[in-house]
Amino acid sequence: MAALLAAAVTFPSVAQLDAANAASARAATVETPPAAPDFEDALRRLSVGGHAVFVPIIGRIGIDLVPDGFEALVAHRERFRKATAIVVELDSDGGTDAAARRIAVALQQLGEQTPVIIVVRRAIGPAAMILTAAHRVFILEPAPSGTIIAFQPELDPLQEMTIDESVDRFSDSMEQLLEHAPRRDALEAMLASKSQWSLTSRDAYALGVAEPLEGGLASLGRTMRIEPWVVANRQVEDLLRRSTVYAQQVSVYRSRVTARAFMSLESANLAMAQMTAAEFAAASVDPRLGGAFPWGYRAEPAGDRWTVTLASTAAWQRACEGAAAAWLRVAVLGDTAQQALRNANADVAALIAGGVSDASQDQVLAEAIDRLERERSEVESRVAAIQARVRAARDESEAIAALAKR
Repeated sequence: MAALLAAAVTFPSVAQLDAANAASARAATVETPPAAPDFEDALRRLSVGGHAVFVPIIGRIGIDLVPDGFEALVAHRERFRKATAIVVELDSDGGTDAAARRIAVALQQLGEQTPVIIVVRRAIGPAAMILTAAHRVFILEPAPSGTIIAFQPELDPLQEMTIDESVDRFSDSMEQLLEHAPRRDALEAMLASKSQWSLTSRDAYALGVAEPLEGGLASLGRTMRIEPWVVANRQVEDLLRRSTVYAQQVSVYRSRVTARAFMSLESANLAMAQMTAAEFAAASVDPRLGGAFPWGYRAEPAGDRWTVTLASTAAWQRACEGAAAAWLRVAVLGDTAQQALRNANADVAALIAGGVSDASQDQVLAEAIDRLERERSEVESRVAAIQARVRAARDESEAIAALAKR
């Protein structure tokens, strides 16, 4: 019987716990962010001398078309110095003010050396800002009878702005764009009255905002008296499309990694909550901490020796073994919480390292990394204390087993 009682229960070591947890927990994500298009190489091969450059702006601005590609064209504006014109086909009825303004500014900068011609099919909402970059504006005929041009702000309920606040912000943006507009006088006179912010084709002609274009885009050279009228190949259009695809890939990547970081954080919170509950449970069964133990069966000292019975030794040893197992569960939950926090930290760091966030986001993400690291360090300290209790309970159990051999 004494030999049976002396048989030690095998508990995993701290190192084994760490290895098992690392194997079972999701490893930190290593995901390659999307690769940005190589504008440098593509534009180096671009030849537009004596040609018009066709630039379509079709769809929702900031969603179906992003401003990044236009800003890349500005960075290589010397490639367009010998172009006869930059022809923008504008057909948009939605998008964001911020993206439309960035495109307008980019086209204004390109227009400092090359005329910008805008052919309007629809310019409703933020897209109307882009008209401030045009040297000439045409409306394709026959035009619909309804509104063709509407200077309207983006109305996004997520921005928590009233309609008046959105209109005021839109007006401020237009005023800033008009400072560098080639046709400032025509647009400024129209925008002075908000009743003229929505225009049919006839309204636009009467106010001098646009001109009619018969015969489609092919007749534009004849209308502008540019001969020969040759439109360059579609390389620029392709670059803008690739820029939009890249922006969409970045958005998906950012959403996926961010969602994964939040899932890891939720897992960490759940593990820490379970860890706290397990700590209370372990304390309640640990006889060394005054937990529930039938004290009447504990061996008592007599003089300088212990008076030990097998029954009391077995009860005490079982209680210590139960406490060690309970504290071990707490440690495992703590390790799980640490791993989840590491995963969240790695995902947040990946957003910064991948270059898919702007400077303001980087600051927020860096602060999130600091908070996650502090929280992980706190959990690590708790786990170290718990592991000490695991060892103490095991030592107690082994000491009782050794005492039973006497």
